[in-house]
Amino acid sequence: MYKVKKKRPDFGGPELHPTAGASIVGAREPLIAFNVNLRSKDLKVAEEIAEAIREKNSGLAGLKALGLKLSSGKCVQVSTNITRTDLVSPFKVYDLIRKKAEELGVRVIGSELVGLMPLNSLVTSAMDGMMLDSFDQSRVIELNL
Repeated sequence: MYKVKKKRPDFGGPELHPTAGASIVGAREPLIAFNVNLRSKDLKVAEEIAEAIREKNSGLAGLKALGLKLSSGKCVQVSTNITRTDLVSPFKVYDLIRKKAEELGVRVIGSELVGLMPLNSLVTSAMDGMMLDSFDQSRVIELNL
């Protein structure tokens, strides 16, 4: 059983508001949900790649990964959560998955962003993918209007 710590609220007293009750808010850094599909139906391929690239197994810092079989049954997917967007870009994740897949004789057939990503992660991906020197957000037209 979990031991509950008694803490005072940041604002107000410990009593519940008579009509509104209480709210609890948690906060974390931005997370990027980014998935890469492989031309394979073999779940073990996706699981092997996910295991190799995730942070907890000495892969990329700030990366969580799972191998999944898609419900369509047409392919498998390496599903990732980038929890440290300051350390790893979606392109680096994509490129590492592509390399690991090729080592296993499998090709990447697509990728998907689930939800939103910070602009800086997109800029960093462009820098990583195109090896642009001296590039940052200040060189994006729309951010200078």
